[in-house]
Amino acid sequence: MNSQSADDMYGRVFPGEKWTIAFEATDEQADAMTAHVDAHTADPDERVMFLQMLGLAPSVSAFNPTAREAWTKKPPKHDPNVECKHGHQRSEHGYRNSAGRLRCRVCKRDTDLRSARKQASGRAA
Repeated sequence: MNSQSADDMYGRVFPGEKWTIAFEATDEQADAMTAHVDAHTADPDERVMFLQMLGLAPSVSAFNPTAREAWTKKPPKHDPNVECKHGHQRSEHGYRNSAGRLRCRVCKRDTDLRSARKQASGRAA
């Protein structure tokens, strides 16, 4: 299996050309491109991959319509408008803090209790 990206491989076989998915080759162009790929590839798997990239061989798309772009923020596992990250219902326990952020009263109470215990144990020592 080849670890090169499709863009690197395409650039090696077709120097100076940009890889595009929307190319519809005529029969003459398809024959010429197939001959060109055959002249520059020795590996049969690589040859098939090039022909698939060119739309000259059948392929199964790996397109995932629900995938997110690499640079976008990861979606939360919960709906932040319905429940907090610990599962408490916002309709029952939610409030907006002084900065305008949506917070959970139960989680705030737990955080305050842990902080108070930590301070008390520090003073007792």
